[in-house]
Amino acid sequence: MKKIVSLLLVCSCAAFMMAQNMVYPISERSNYKSSIAYYLPKSEVEVVIKAERTIEKPGPFYKYAERYLGLTDVIVRDRNVWRIVDADIHQRAVADPSKGYIVVQGNKGITPLLYLKPDKVIEGINLPAVNFTPMATDLMVIPSKKSHATTDTTITFDMSLLGEEALQANSIPKMAELAAKQIYRIREARSAFLTGEVEHQPDGAALKQILAHLDTQESELVALFAGKRVAIPAHKSFRVAVDGAMSNYIVCRVSTLQGILPGDDLLGSPIYLTLKPEYVQPVVEEGKQKKKVEPTGYTFNTPGYALVTVTDNQNLNKEVMLPMPQFGIVESLPMSLCNDAKLRVVYNSATGQLFNLQY
Repeated sequence: MKKIVSLLLVCSCAAFMMAQNMVYPISERSNYKSSIAYYLPKSEVEVVIKAERTIEKPGPFYKYAERYLGLTDVIVRDRNVWRIVDADIHQRAVADPSKGYIVVQGNKGITPLLYLKPDKVIEGINLPAVNFTPMATDLMVIPSKKSHATTDTTITFDMSLLGEEALQANSIPKMAELAAKQIYRIREARSAFLTGEVEHQPDGAALKQILAHLDTQESELVALFAGKRVAIPAHKSFRVAVDGAMSNYIVCRVSTLQGILPGDDLLGSPIYLTLKPEYVQPVVEEGKQKKKVEPTGYTFNTPGYALVTVTDNQNLNKEVMLPMPQFGIVESLPMSLCNDAKLRVVYNSATGQLFNLQY
């Protein structure tokens, strides 16, 4: 009699399980025909290297800068130099292949409505489509789709500002001498306007406009002797997959001549990344017998963290703490909630954490 009762209980439980929605690891998917797959995320590190390219070009009269203008700190040759300015470190979420799950619909279970990203990372469960907006966080910086115009790196000198006599001169030294005299005349004119020594002294906006015009002319003429320098900002992003602790991983290299280069290009100085996990998920003991996969409720991450440092061992040293789901644990809601028509779940799709839960 006891055996018959036990058998009836087992059959009742099996029938109940078959009627309910359940969640299994995705490795068990081959056993179920009617199922929906989703993934929890893990983190990658994105490093954005910010650099500055400085282009220098000597003026046509640079040899006469000290003789006619007393200038000694002038550009005497073409140069193209890169330097590191800064670095930004971001967390980027990707689907974790080891954390894939399937929702198996039972005979009497409600049909779940799962909101998934294109890579099947879960964002929400049973949410009104008209009101659902993916949960945005500071960790999810969406790259701008705005196109950036190519920066003009051409440096030119405006010779048209020279007087007629200088333009007709038959030698560079003579042109330089006349250009220097023109600069001194501009300075005298500016001084006269500032001291009110001109016959018809303008005031207000008119005076500002005249002084600005004189400044522009002087600047362009002095550049014929001192040369020109232009600084152009540049940046490049690199993604680093994270599976564990990292020490002095070479993200990229920066060359003073070639700029930002891949990590395997030996022309530049390396940019290093070090990652120290703050919490690592428990390790399964070797030799321990693997338990049969049991159904659960909807799963979610409780992430660990990692201290990420990016440095060139000279001037650059950036440090930031980032959430890392792969260093945390996976938990699950009660299995009974899989069949609760009132269940509403909003995930943080960057970390897989629960952001909002209603039932």
